[in-house]
Amino acid sequence: FANMLETELAVEENMELYDFASNIEKSGHRLLKLLNNVIDLSSIESNTLKLDILPVSPESAIKNVFDQYAAQAREKNLIFKSKTDTELRPVLADEKQLEKVLIQIVDNAVKYTGSGFVTLSTIYDREKDIDIFEIKDTGPGIDKKHQKLLFELSAAGDMGQLKYGEGTGIGLKLVKKLVDLMNAGLELESTPG
Repeated sequence: FANMLETELAVEENMELYDFASNIEKSGHRLLKLLNNVIDLSSIESNTLKLDILPVSPESAIKNVFDQYAAQAREKNLIFKSKTDTELRPVLADEKQLEKVLIQIVDNAVKYTGSGFVTLSTIYDREKDIDIFEIKDTGPGIDKKHQKLLFELSAAGDMGQLKYGEGTGIGLKLVKKLVDLMNAGLELESTPG
């Protein structure tokens, strides 16, 4: 309904009410995402989440996530690029959950990057014989003492002095649990500023 209201208000060129309708729609999407994350975390913690581990194309996962965030990055005037290594092989993962992990991290990168770039890429590491998904951004950065906390929080308020936005902290906790369930690894490198 908020989307239909936005359309009508755009036709009427009523910017003030359009902004209100747009905020309603964005808030609804944020609430839905939060509820889905809470449900997924509950499923993991109660051992009821079933993973379907199969060979997954890294290129397909990257493309799906990139396509989902290209418009949002453009709206913020961010440089948003993706790149896939030509030597990639399929990865063993649950495709839906792999995309959920990438979506959560890219969502944070786009949300918290005020200007600059967000890149999403895959690299084949010959030495370790693994595929690496890499998300880089020019966001505010996080100091070393708070980095580990990101994946352990249930609410952003637990971070005290970290006040970067309206996040709840649940998304990255979910990311960590899903990555662990798929027998993968997760690394964070960040520098404030």
